[in-house]
Amino acid sequence: MVRVKLRYLLVKIHSETKIKASELTWKNLEKEIIAALFSLHGDYGVAQCRQWLQVKYVDPELGVAIVRCGRPQFLLVSTAMTTIISLQKTPITLRVCHVSARTTGVIDALTQRVRLDEATGEANQKVLSKVEMDMGNIGF
Repeated sequence: MVRVKLRYLLVKIHSETKIKASELTWKNLEKEIIAALFSLHGDYGVAQCRQWLQVKYVDPELGVAIVRCGRPQFLLVSTAMTTIISLQKTPITLRVCHVSARTTGVIDALTQRVRLDEATGEANQKVLSKVEMDMGNIGF
């Protein structure tokens, strides 16, 4: 039996306005990625990526998401994500920050980014503990 090889993409979500938690859900983001795949790569791109494409984690407060896809298709998915310009009529841009073969690599990259991005002190520890708690509850 052949083992399926996956890639996990850490995606930074930039928005000039505050994104509501009801707008930024895994289901809405996955629909937008599929629509971008269709517009950029057509039926072929959607058919190639649909089987393993899944948004595993979305945090509107931090503006990050973790997307799972197949290893041969991760370039199709990452290029399609860069073409997304809005989510539920809210202007956004998506940028792939890190690609890893394991979830632990993405989680480590996310916690490192939180340590670098946030201000030092108590707020940093609150955000970091929230990320670690959320990652523990996901159950990859």
